[in-house]
Amino acid sequence: VFYFGYDEKAWTLQQMLHELARQLLDPNTLSNLFLPADLAVQQSMIVQQLRSQRYLREPVIRPVAWHDGVVDVRVRSEDVWTTNPGLSLSRTGGTNSLGLELEELNLFGRGKQLTAGYSNDVDRTSIGLSWHDPAIWGSRWTSTASFTDSDDGSGWALGLERPFYELDARWSAGLSAESLSQVENRYALGTRVDSWRADRQAFDIHRGWSSGLRGDWTRRWTAGFRYDRARFAPADTALVGPLPDDRTLALPYMRLDLLQDDYVTAHNLDQIGRTEDLRFGTQLSAELGVSQAALGANRNAFVASLGASRGYRLVHEQSLFLAGSWGSRLEGGSLRDSLLSVSSRYFWRASGKTVLFVGFAADKGSALDLDHELMLGGDTGLRGYPLRY
Repeated sequence: VFYFGYDEKAWTLQQMLHELARQLLDPNTLSNLFLPADLAVQQSMIVQQLRSQRYLREPVIRPVAWHDGVVDVRVRSEDVWTTNPGLSLSRTGGTNSLGLELEELNLFGRGKQLTAGYSNDVDRTSIGLSWHDPAIWGSRWTSTASFTDSDDGSGWALGLERPFYELDARWSAGLSAESLSQVENRYALGTRVDSWRADRQAFDIHRGWSSGLRGDWTRRWTAGFRYDRARFAPADTALVGPLPDDRTLALPYMRLDLLQDDYVTAHNLDQIGRTEDLRFGTQLSAELGVSQAALGANRNAFVASLGASRGYRLVHEQSLFLAGSWGSRLEGGSLRDSLLSVSSRYFWRASGKTVLFVGFAADKGSALDLDHELMLGGDTGLRGYPLRY
């Protein structure tokens, strides 16, 4: 049972729940403030936000008392076991991989997440540590941090974000930075032929705004600046092919997102024993940026991306989810590093205890940068073939 104190976040949520419960008990008193559809949306938003915390089970909101025109509500949930040890062993494409992980989802009972891990695969041996705070000092701001040390390099990442936490959220902001140095291998028909050292640094800062949920749709605008640099050098093997070109992109960008409010809950599809929020509404996104030498780039280019997804309710407990994305840059009058990706996920609940799942994914690249090659082999599910064939 959660009892709300006097901190700002809890007080804000309490007020929202008070309004929700008051509308439920007496729809005539506030009919000029909320439509019935809006009420359902508010209730769904609150429950979804609580359900997104992995250490909580399904929350239940109930009014418990009424006085002076105000309704007291109780939010009830149960926590789950939050310390998760993990061990993974696999053999694909003729190679073995090992992974060890220790994850804590609710550190000191404060909802913070700390993860330590070890991995060993055909490319490298690594140890890592990561941190995630979903509510800094009880606010809407989140933070992430990670560090990885490998036998061929190291990397780190930092992030601070105030996301669009619900469909009716009015603004967002964030910044992130990361650096990674490692050896990358080039394969031909499943055989490693050479390698190079890649040093990458990236930085992004952005600010978003929205008029909130209007009917069934939310429109969001985001403006930001992104810096992405990649440097390449020969590793300890002789090169048998060309080295990827050094690449620096520095671009202000603008993004538009359109989201349709159409969610339903389900059980035992992607997760066992947890309520899942299925997104059937249409989602569209478009982003355009201009990389300029005056801002530190080593090339002038237009950088664009598009994305779309939608879910379909079919007959007899069947559902279909489609998604697609495209990204490229216009450089020197031609498209470079273009990648088109499509995927589909099909579910058929044949009975209360049986679900059939079929998935499909495809990628098509054109004029890709050498460090962005598409690989297909035993490690991607192509049975009987070596990895990266």
